[in-house]
Amino acid sequence: MIEKIRFNDSIEINIFNNVNDLYARASQLFIQEFNKGLCIVSGGNTPKSIYNVISNQTNVKANRKILLADDRLVDENNVLSNYKMLTESLDIEYFDGFPISYFEVLKSKGVPFLQGQIKKVLENNCLYSSFLGIGSDGHTASLFSENSNFNSELNSFKVKNKFDNYDRFSLSYKSLMRSEQIVFLAIGLSKNKPLQEFFSNNIDFEKYPFHKLASNHRNVKFYCDNEALTNVEL
Repeated sequence: MIEKIRFNDSIEINIFNNVNDLYARASQLFIQEFNKGLCIVSGGNTPKSIYNVISNQTNVKANRKILLADDRLVDENNVLSNYKMLTESLDIEYFDGFPISYFEVLKSKGVPFLQGQIKKVLENNCLYSSFLGIGSDGHTASLFSENSNFNSELNSFKVKNKFDNYDRFSLSYKSLMRSEQIVFLAIGLSKNKPLQEFFSNNIDFEKYPFHKLASNHRNVKFYCDNEALTNVEL
């Protein structure tokens, strides 16, 4: 069962009692947007489940252009690699050169080269949708409270959080805001606090970085289960 709520002129909330229904409905939206052109996707368990659903569908066009919102800069065989998860879970035919392995390009070419590569992709393609997760701390992509880089003019950046033992590479706020649409995926009680603060209008860009994208973008959708929205008044 789904409940669709128009929160305001720019935000639509889709609420599901059953996570499998969420995966099924979200997969339809992913495929619709993938078939238009360039899309940004994220790592995590929820997207992985959706990718598995998509991989069993036959209505995904060939030569799809997909970019990762961010990745941990670990070897592609490492279970922490979003690139590994994406390429193993989303079994579709990608356009040549997609998705980009940020780890491999940085290792062989460096940050300026990778930023130039991303610049060409963003300038030569309409960015239709960004499908993003929300962390329990309110981060999205690798925009964390301590390293959001909201004011950066760069399209992407390398970052090291004090709680990680690896670097990360992330598309920037500026790049994500180029999307025609941003879709946030949130499942489980661990996502409740940052969502509760957002929908209660306790907006805090620095504490909960996803708040800035959700507040400032003109076309935002949320796909959430009931647990993620526990005690949230809409």
